[in-house]
Amino acid sequence: MHWTPSYYTSVRSSYSKLLNAIIIRPMVESIFTEQAIGRFLWSDIISHIDIPSSNCSHMDGFVVIYNDIMKISKHGPIKLRVVPRRKFGKSENQILHTGQAIRISTGEVLPRLGDTVIPVEYTDFDSKSNTVIIQRDFAKGSFVSHKGSEIASKDLLLSKGHALRVQDLALVSMLGIRKLKVFKKPRVAIIPTGNELTEKMTDIKLGKILNTNSRVISNLIETSGGAPLDLGITPDNIQKIKKKLE
Repeated sequence: MHWTPSYYTSVRSSYSKLLNAIIIRPMVESIFTEQAIGRFLWSDIISHIDIPSSNCSHMDGFVVIYNDIMKISKHGPIKLRVVPRRKFGKSENQILHTGQAIRISTGEVLPRLGDTVIPVEYTDFDSKSNTVIIQRDFAKGSFVSHKGSEIASKDLLLSKGHALRVQDLALVSMLGIRKLKVFKKPRVAIIPTGNELTEKMTDIKLGKILNTNSRVISNLIETSGGAPLDLGITPDNIQKIKKKLE
């Protein structure tokens, strides 16, 4: 006579029992930023700096004072005297005076009082007289990347629990953050059960079934953010299963 169980436990009931029995205590670990792709932030990321850190040029050209060029549309091109730029590190403290212009490259810090950049293609520079003719006017602040315009100090950039993407890691790298605190991956044990299971291809001819579920479940755990731990095939023996669980 074929034996049949008096009842089966439903998938929903089994799943509910599992959830009630498992207690996961979130843990934190610190890892290098370049290794954090796909990981979940333990705490908020708040900017501690301004990007850019100073007003800087968005184009190659000449930095001027807007009031010097505002009448070009009515009176035509104007000529300004080009003054030499101070060395890197001191250029931010350099003062641009009325009637002057300073040659500037993309990304360079603007001198004090300089508030507008004229792209080089709209100028005519005379190296002999150190003068430049500005051919057309632009709005005040044109081609200037202002301090903190991309990221301001104390801005909330990424929130706790955020799954880190490639662009997020590029962002925190810009801030000089070399390590990140992330949720430690939960370790999930896998116990494949069944007298018919085997890891050897040669056993298939003997009526065994190749254990493929462990690999599939391991992949699912990894893509869900966990760390799989395969405890190996266990026969259909309640005591052996219980011992392995313990």
